Formats: sequence, structure tokens, C-alpha cells
Amino acid sequence: MAHGIKELKEALVYGFAVAGAILAEGKDGFQPADLGKVIDKLLSDDSIAQLKAAIEGASAIQAEIQGVDLWEGIELGRFVLAEVKKLSV
Repeated sequence: MAHGIKELKEALVYGFAVAGAILAEGKDGFQPADLGKVIDKLLSDDSIAQLKAAIEGASAIQAEIQGVDLWEGIELGRFVLAEVKKLSV
């Protein structure tokens, strides 16, 4: 039985936001001073909203993963691919 993948995608959105913040600040090599910039990005209103959504649905993620059907797997693959492409820009 499919559970949907809404909560999983919300958690991934935040994970990719963290990765994006780190990669953006580390383009010229990651320095200790860059950590403050990453934290500032992760404390922005948008990032906090993403984190809140990810935390609120965290308890449902295991059931979503266990219930992934073929179409949800394809949707998830496309979603992850799109997010990875955003990181490489």
C-alpha cells in the first residue's frame, strides 16, 4: 500500500538546502569563517520553514519509504535528480 512521499520529499528539500549552503560557501575552499555564513543561510525564514516541515513529518518517513511503489519511486528519482542539478549550477 502506497503512503505517498510528501514527508520524505520535505526532508530531502531541507537536506539539499543544507548541501547547497555548504557548496555555495565552499566554492573557493571551505574556510572556518564560511561556517558562520552557512549557519546564517540555514537560519533564514525559508530554511527554518523547510526544517519545520521536515521535522513535523519525520515520523512518517519510514512508512513512506517502506510503501514506495513504482510510480512514487520514479517521482522520487526525478525529484532528487532535479535537486542535484540545482546544486551543480
